[in-house]
Amino acid sequence: MLIFFIAVILIILGFLIGSVYLFITTVRRSDSSAKATKMSGGSWDKHRALLSESREWLNAAKCEKLHIKSFDGLTLAGYYYPAENCGGSLVMAFNGYRSDSRGQYSHITRYLNGLGIDVVLVDDRAHGESEGKYVGFGTLDRYDCKSWAEYIDKRFGGKRKIYLYGVSMGAASVLMAGALGLPASVKGIIADCGFTSTYDVFKHVLNSWYHLPAFPLLNISDLMCRAFAGYGYKDADAVSAVKSSTLPLLVIHGENDTFVPAYMAPMIYEASASKHKRLLIVKNAEHAESYFIDMQNYRKTITDFIRETQ
Repeated sequence: MLIFFIAVILIILGFLIGSVYLFITTVRRSDSSAKATKMSGGSWDKHRALLSESREWLNAAKCEKLHIKSFDGLTLAGYYYPAENCGGSLVMAFNGYRSDSRGQYSHITRYLNGLGIDVVLVDDRAHGESEGKYVGFGTLDRYDCKSWAEYIDKRFGGKRKIYLYGVSMGAASVLMAGALGLPASVKGIIADCGFTSTYDVFKHVLNSWYHLPAFPLLNISDLMCRAFAGYGYKDADAVSAVKSSTLPLLVIHGENDTFVPAYMAPMIYEASASKHKRLLIVKNAEHAESYFIDMQNYRKTITDFIRETQ
């Protein structure tokens, strides 16, 4: 009997320690991982040449640093890259988990600027040069997306057609922001490998990568997140958000994504209330890799989407 109680206590302690570890390593800020050579489910090494070349271009490009205040008092950083002969469109890009906007989006910025489209790269809270102790996983970042859209709308007097763009966590952020009542100048949302909710993607990773149960690890970790970061893992989700948004929507996902599973893309697409929506599944692409695997189709799809919805 004593052995049984000891075993139960050890199991409970194990879950408690695991939950604390999950919260600390996942939700707390960590700038060191922005320099990682691995992406979730694959490696960036084969794309290094393109990334290095485009980053050199970005470093030399004309740029204006921007700052806004978040709803909870954080200073958020952004970078405005104006296009020569801008045609009136502007893409705002929100970075993915453990990344920063200039490191992640130099390639797409170069391409869009070449089309005459302005670009604003945004460092999410707790990433890059933006303040914040805790990652928002879209739940908090959706309000930051709205604040950035309002700032850009006001700055340009409503004369820019704004598109919210994100990859991974950035995609979840812009999807969730679509339900918040954005300025009329926001003409569409482009979401690449976005997840349905923080809880869903955590559960998937625990189950499929580590063979661990979601309960009680996520339940305990969720309580910690509510206490320290101010939100819960189920407080917002992309499916509910797109159901209440009629904004034009482009959903992109890699077929071989094992981090944010590809089945989430059609769930989001089918739930959308938009009359103008498109779904692109890129074959042989892992997480956040679609642009590099099928660059021609990726570029064409985004370009067509922007032209059709202006």
